[in-house]
Amino acid sequence: MNKTAGNALYAKCHALFGKRLTEGDYAALLACKSVGDVAAYLKAHTPYADALADIHTPTVRRQQLELHLRYHLFQQIAALCRYEVSLGQSFYRYYIQRGEVGQVLNCLRLLSSEHQDDYLLTLPTYFQRFSDLDLFALAKSKTARDVLDACRHTDYYAILRPYLEKVQDKVPDLNAIELALDAYLAAQVLLCIVTKGDKSAKGKRVTPVRYLGVDADMKAIAVAYRLKKYLRANANQIRAKTDFSAGRLNEKQTDLLLDAPTEDEFMRRLRRTPYGKDFDKHELLYIEDATARVAYAHARKTFRYTMDAGVTTLAYLDLAENELKNLTHIIEGIRYAAPSEEIRKQLVGMTN
Repeated sequence: MNKTAGNALYAKCHALFGKRLTEGDYAALLACKSVGDVAAYLKAHTPYADALADIHTPTVRRQQLELHLRYHLFQQIAALCRYEVSLGQSFYRYYIQRGEVGQVLNCLRLLSSEHQDDYLLTLPTYFQRFSDLDLFALAKSKTARDVLDACRHTDYYAILRPYLEKVQDKVPDLNAIELALDAYLAAQVLLCIVTKGDKSAKGKRVTPVRYLGVDADMKAIAVAYRLKKYLRANANQIRAKTDFSAGRLNEKQTDLLLDAPTEDEFMRRLRRTPYGKDFDKHELLYIEDATARVAYAHARKTFRYTMDAGVTTLAYLDLAENELKNLTHIIEGIRYAAPSEEIRKQLVGMTN
């Protein structure tokens, strides 16, 4: 990466992080009584104001507000990518692909629910301007084969075809599909983090790979724990549904985890891995909460100390996505009249 562009990108990430929600903002949002109140506060007191400029806060719906907040994140990605054309296009495309994968999985999950038509309510129409995926064809999908056809002119078609082509009315293996799509995204991000034009860097496991390895491990640990707890799965069954190869745990550490006879022993063995101290800092309310908090702490620490612009970008965008998840928890909790203390327990990193 050009050094000047890298310095500018690094500075921009830190400038954006400086505008994150404060602990006071979270307290004010948790005190809101309606989705409209949340929208009004964000519009009046936070950097989300521009993204919410066109909404009418007293009548805003939950889905509408969440889509506008997601659009704000896309705008941030676009702003970061202007700083370096070669890196920027790659990173921008990668985050678009992350959004595309989310849309495909969301659509497949809704196919097997009583609320299949809800996909139309969550369809981010602005996203179509950035994406090669035909989101409107996805929205009309009634079967897994329809979803496959909607992806025909994308890279996802070849990935999804083995899982969706012959399922007919059966529910597809969503876990296997998510694993395959995650592997695709991991391969795509490698294209972003190898120095362009530097032959000596080609194929090297550079610093961003180590950063991304923590996220890969957290996803695999969460799936493995669920399989162990709810299905009493053995090591081979878990290996078929997880992928630790992109993470930072070595083969011996992975084998130790997967051979654990119970979920409690799984957690005891996890505490003997390099992640042990990280998990000891958090109460295990549920596994996804614990892995999210470990991943957040890693992103926050990395963002604070790294001088690498590419790693800084990855860490910042993970922190920005975490803030968006926090807002989603607040909006949904208020929408369904959950006590503020219960909502607060779901928030990650609100005091850091």
